[in-house]
Amino acid sequence: MSSREHSYWYRRHSDGQRKFFDYLNPESSEFSITDIAYALSNLCRFSGQIESFYSVAQHSVLVSRLVPAWMARHGLLHDATEAFIVDVPGPLKRLMREMGQGSDPYSYIEARVERAVFERFGLPYPMPFMVKAMDKVARIIESRDLQPEHEHYDDWSVLQRVPLSSEKINPWPPETARLVFLERYHELSERGRW
Repeated sequence: MSSREHSYWYRRHSDGQRKFFDYLNPESSEFSITDIAYALSNLCRFSGQIESFYSVAQHSVLVSRLVPAWMARHGLLHDATEAFIVDVPGPLKRLMREMGQGSDPYSYIEARVERAVFERFGLPYPMPFMVKAMDKVARIIESRDLQPEHEHYDDWSVLQRVPLSSEKINPWPPETARLVFLERYHELSERGRW
């Protein structure tokens, strides 16, 4: 397979250069926290099917605060792949696995990009299970606050056992989400957690 046929050009916001992103062979050296923050702050959670814009960057900050401190870096970057390959809703991912009879090209590419991102930022791969669990808790919190008319979670009591869960989510505009995401990154860096 030709790399050019499975790649795209994008403009890096960190330095203004046009870069070639190869889906099949992502290079860890190509990733910039500035580019990741920029993209995630402009991507809406829930496939945009909510009343007001709520970014993946804000969601990532929430997850980084829900996990134990030593996992906060993973929490902040758990969705960093979405800056380059966007997200596919969970039910659609499951359907693709079922239709592919266990073979799911999207998940294969996502794992390659995730491994490269984690390598770039010095994070162990794969992601700790606790981060995935807190990602689900974040989704429950977000559903409670941003999709209250949807009752697709039966066990809201899980939120009583999670710190920060009583705080109501107020969506940030993209610029605020980008800046807070970067502040969180630098905060974790200064604490020696990066």
